[in-house]
Formats: sequence, structure tokens, C-alpha cells
Amino acid sequence: MDLLATELKSRSRRDEAGSQSWGWPRAKFARLGLPPVLLSVAALVAVLGWQAAGDAYHVLLLAQASSYAIGALGLTLVFGFGGITLLGPSVYFGLSAYAMVALVDHGLPSAAAILISVALVAAAGLLLDLLLERLQLFYQAIASVAIAYVVQDLANSLSGLTGGQLGSSVPPISFGRLSLTTAGRQAIAGWIVVGVVVTLLAAMLSGRYGRSLALMRQDTAVAAGAGVPVGRIRAVIMVVGAILIGLSGMLHSAITGYITPDGTGVSLSFALIVIVAAGGTRSMFGTTLAAIGYVFINDQLASYPQLAQLVYGGALIVFLFLPKIAWRSTISRLRRRFARERGSGGSS
Repeated sequence: MDLLATELKSRSRRDEAGSQSWGWPRAKFARLGLPPVLLSVAALVAVLGWQAAGDAYHVLLLAQASSYAIGALGLTLVFGFGGITLLGPSVYFGLSAYAMVALVDHGLPSAAAILISVALVAAAGLLLDLLLERLQLFYQAIASVAIAYVVQDLANSLSGLTGGQLGSSVPPISFGRLSLTTAGRQAIAGWIVVGVVVTLLAAMLSGRYGRSLALMRQDTAVAAGAGVPVGRIRAVIMVVGAILIGLSGMLHSAITGYITPDGTGVSLSFALIVIVAAGGTRSMFGTTLAAIGYVFINDQLASYPQLAQLVYGGALIVFLFLPKIAWRSTISRLRRRFARERGSGGSS
């Protein structure tokens, strides 16, 4: 314990020295944030290209992919970087979407409805953290899934508010004269948000939060002994993750134009878990790329629901339990090989 605490303090002093020149550890920030930002730019270019070609369908798919990417990034922060077993992220997804729709239907502008919905899911994230923090990992998983089922059943029961199993329509998001009524506008807005999110998360995870989370994943007792405010950091991670998943729910419901309890329920949690597992639990680039892949593959499998379940279930088993054959491990090996070759080439 003393060795880990000493190492943490040593890294903190080195990063503080570097931050006096660069504001934060520049190399780590670039490694975490630059690839997904470039991927977001590439997605924007694809949106503009398909829009110019009149291909509205693929533009719509990229719009949906941006909403999944935002939610999956929130789950990556909580589950991958935070080490918190949250298997029911649909709680935040559905809560924010239904709150936004209800507030807009009562006459509030979209901006105010989004802000209130964000505050609501932030409070829900803090409450769920208080419920889960005393549970072990296995029981965290069971509790989070159980809560997701309870919320889904409540949404089905409260038909006067949610429309029940039939669902309800979702008005387009608008900010003054700018209204996200077309798939092109939704896709552009969505991928701009993805770029902003990965930049902010990279800045957050490149400094003290990143070091503290790494130590917390090893041993929370060691982290607390090293002076890490474990409870506060857990709460921040849960709140930020809840906000991102909530934003995902609001954007996704606006893109589809419709919302149902089943569409924002446990099946949505499974989709986000598959995306995070496929992309790598601590890879923002992989998560963003996996979100795009999920939407396009799901589109191809839409006519074969049973086959889709087999594919996603098999993929989840591969990525979670057979990491040696997962593509994220292959990429890691290729990166190490490239680094060795570059090092040997530089020395020669």
C-alpha cells in the first residue's frame, strides 16, 4: 500500500511540473482525445458527403450513431474508467427523454427542458451512486439491472404520462430559430457534441482524475490511504456518466421522433453494453467506432431479429470473456509492435 501511494504522489508531482508548461499532461490528452475527435470529424465529413449526394438514409444512420456514441461514452466513463458496475444505463436514457418530452409538451422551450432534464438525471446519478457504493461488484450489477426493469415497468404503467406501451411522439429539438428537424442537422449537431464530449473527457482523465481512477480500480482502500477522495470522485463519475447517457436519450428520441418504454428499457442497456465491450472498456475511440458499427450492423439485421440476438450475444461473450481474440486486444498488440519498430528504427 505504501509503495502504491508513493508512486501516485510521484506521478502527481511529475504531472504538476508538466502542467505548469502545458496546462495538463499533453501526451496523454492527445492519446485519449485526438483519435475520437478525428473520428468525429470524419463522421461529419461523411454526413456532409451523403447529404450532398442526397442519401438521407445513411445520414439518418449516422445521426443515430452519434446518439449511441454519447451514451456509450458515458457508460465507458462509469464502467471502464470508474470501475463501477452499471448494467442498467437505460434508467438515465429513458428518464431524460421522457422528462424532456413532458416539459416541452407543457410549453417549455427545448433549451430549458434539456437543462432541467440534465439536472434530473444528474440527481438520479448521484442517488444511484449512494445506493450502489456499499455493494460489491456482483450485487452492483444485479441492483442496477433490477432498477432498470423497475423503471421500465413504471413507464409502461404510467400511460397517462408516457403513453404506455404505445409510446408517444417526440417534438424536434429547437434553439430559437434553429430547429433540428432534419436528419442532416441532427447528425451534424450529434457529432459536434461527440467531439466536445471526448475532448472534455480526455482533459478530465489526463490529469488527477485519471490517476485517481486508475488507483481506485486497483484498490479503493489503497486509494483512500493515498489521500484520494474516493467517495467524491465516484459521485462525480456517476453524475457525469448519467448526464452523458441522458443527453444520448434526449438526442436519440428526437432523432427517431418517437419514444416507448421498451425502446428505452433494458434492451437499450444491452445495446450500450455491447458497444462498450466491443470498443474497449477504456477506449473512447473504440467506443465511438463501435457505436457507428452497431447502428449499421443493426440496420442490416433489422429483418432478422433472432439472428441479431445471437450476433450481439455472441459478440458480448467474445469481447468480455475472450479478450485475446477481441479486436481491441489485436489493436493493442499492433500498437505495441508499431512502438517497438519505431523505437528500433530511431535507435538505428
